[in-house]
Amino acid sequence: MGRSGAEPEQRLTSSDDIVERSADPFGKTFERLPVVRSIADVHGLIDEVTGEVEQRTSCMLCDEGCADCCEHQVVAGHVEWSHALHWIKRNLSVDEQRRIVRRAENLRDRPSSVIKTWLGLSGIDPDGDRYRETINYVFGNTSTPCPFLVGGRCSIYEVRPSICRAYGRMMRTADEAYYCDHISERIVEWPPGMDQIELPVFQGYHHAALTLDGTDLDEVNLLPVWVLSHRADDGSLVDQPRRHDDSSGFPVVHGWWAYDDGGGA
Repeated sequence: MGRSGAEPEQRLTSSDDIVERSADPFGKTFERLPVVRSIADVHGLIDEVTGEVEQRTSCMLCDEGCADCCEHQVVAGHVEWSHALHWIKRNLSVDEQRRIVRRAENLRDRPSSVIKTWLGLSGIDPDGDRYRETINYVFGNTSTPCPFLVGGRCSIYEVRPSICRAYGRMMRTADEAYYCDHISERIVEWPPGMDQIELPVFQGYHHAALTLDGTDLDEVNLLPVWVLSHRADDGSLVDQPRRHDDSSGFPVVHGWWAYDDGGGA
């Protein structure tokens, strides 16, 4: 059914572009966002709409065993990290936690990693060009694997951050998708009777995830940095989540940078 000459990304459209809101296949799920009370609720809604995408358009399914996106920089708000930490303490052994911490420490010291670059944000003026340039550089890095990636699998899949759930199957904004190269390569034929592949927009769901504690937009950090800042004396992870402050040595990054990917700067 397709136009074989079109670029794959030209075949993706935001469901917000649909004139008739009642025709939006994801609208009813989105309308439930204002009443969510927990990050688990937000994650559930994201899973619901991405599951619908996969059912409607099989080419949007992830390849079995692929973990390429886990080498991008995964950013999570404090609420999402807290949710993950509580799950980790309940479900992973002390030895497993220590291995996670060691992987984060090894990433920090790896030459190709951007963890040290990100940690340097704590000494940069957040209103200056250097701060913006540093964040954009880090977000562009695709060679720093997530410390929770074990044997090509996510070891905290049940509580993985919202961006991990949305990647490749949602639009970042109404005009820009989260492109997965493998999925893009498969978008060759249109599904029967469809001119475009309609995708839900992540922005509203992400906003909900970053404002659950009543803040404007929550503090965010790279997952390896959350791990490093929660290292216990025995090399595992501490029992309770904590926020960063200017004396901690870890950057306090406003959620705006994750929510809008640097505002297009």
